[in-house]
Amino acid sequence: MYLSQQLISQEQVSSQADELEFENYAPQVADSALALLAKIAGSSAAGGGGGGTVSGDPLERGSDSISADPFQYSTVSSSSILSGSGTVFTLASGEKGFIQNLNTGALAVKYGTSASSTSFNFILNPASTLDYGGGSSQIDDYIGAVSVSPIAGASNVRYVAYKLS
Repeated sequence: MYLSQQLISQEQVSSQADELEFENYAPQVADSALALLAKIAGSSAAGGGGGGTVSGDPLERGSDSISADPFQYSTVSSSSILSGSGTVFTLASGEKGFIQNLNTGALAVKYGTSASSTSFNFILNPASTLDYGGGSSQIDDYIGAVSVSPIAGASNVRYVAYKLS
């Protein structure tokens, strides 16, 4: 009986030690996460990509709250089905673009003007059935014109594209 009491006692001590170790490190981890969120919120506000607010000092132990307001767009360009090759849209700083291939042939996309089957940055996969949606791409790290063209073997293009600003 003495041996089983001793084993339980050792398990309890080990469990309590683990809890104490966690209690010592958990606030540091939480404080680090708050500091990271504050840095992100501050850099978003400074960079013009969005705003952020921080309440309390995130580096102060026991700080109670932090919030980062995500950037929200107020304008969406037309998102109807398009069928012409050439420049789709021009992105300015802070804008995002989206293109989805609706044709059964591949679609070449170029950062710049004059996309062609031999001059492109990436290809969007074809749709399995016309207008059912094939490959798509969100462009949020580029400033300038974006153009499209059919890939060799496809006679035309059909896609939906829009930009957020």
